[in-house]
Amino acid sequence: MQSNKLGKGLGELLGEIEGGGLLDEDNKSLALIDISDISVNPYQPRKYFDDSKLQELAQSIREHGLLQPILVVKTNDIYILIAGERRLRATKLNGDSEIKALVLDYEISYIKELSLIENIQREDLNAIEIAKSYNELIEEYKITHEELANKVKKSRSTITNSIRLLQLPSWIQDKISSKELSAGQSKMLIGLEPKEQKKLVDIIIKDNLPSSQVEQLVKELKNEKTSNSTSSKSTKKQIPNTNNSKNTKIDKILLASKILDNKNIKSSILDNKIIITFDDDKQIDDFLDLIKI
Repeated sequence: MQSNKLGKGLGELLGEIEGGGLLDEDNKSLALIDISDISVNPYQPRKYFDDSKLQELAQSIREHGLLQPILVVKTNDIYILIAGERRLRATKLNGDSEIKALVLDYEISYIKELSLIENIQREDLNAIEIAKSYNELIEEYKITHEELANKVKKSRSTITNSIRLLQLPSWIQDKISSKELSAGQSKMLIGLEPKEQKKLVDIIIKDNLPSSQVEQLVKELKNEKTSNSTSSKSTKKQIPNTNNSKNTKIDKILLASKILDNKNIKSSILDNKIIITFDDDKQIDDFLDLIKI
């Protein structure tokens, strides 16, 4: 049954490779293969490769050689890459036509699982890539969050919180992938209205708010909505709203921040305060003029 084999992954294999157990030159699985015969793994979770880091790796390979072979599975006349795409790309940058590879004897149907398991153990995947990998494994093997957690040696809450990030709109997921937002900051935005998410993201990025402050802002926003809803239900007479909608605290904070920015006055948000920094006397005068003092 597929779910029973889930979790074997490449961890053990990589451990054996690093320990030298499979690097005996007489081992028939180790081969020097043509790079042109290698097909990139379609199940590779990593979508972004840093060019500068690839150049550094290429330089290291030129100086010290390829210390760890890539992992491939042979099918028909081609090799499908399982692990080591950065090493393969760096070797290509060096202009080499061949690369040292460990050819694994696995069914082609097992490639996806091997790739996902190997990659989610890495530290350099971003939070969205990891979340998508977890989700793919759960859907592919029809297992629970708890079962996956046991297989990949994570807590169930880690798996659940990670996958919840996929509930965010794609534009926020993109900001997580590009490291503009952290997973901790972003998870607080799940379930908010799109306009509320946009306002909060602007504040978070501008002032690099820690997760604790984001959580506080979201709580205040939800409390205001609950208070306004309760007040509206208890009012029997319909009173025309001449202001369309009352500004929330977040609206006011964002507006104040934009006004200060227009005057080139630096500001940041800390807890329930706006911290203002003046560079010179003119900025102080401009600020006093704004508040009519």
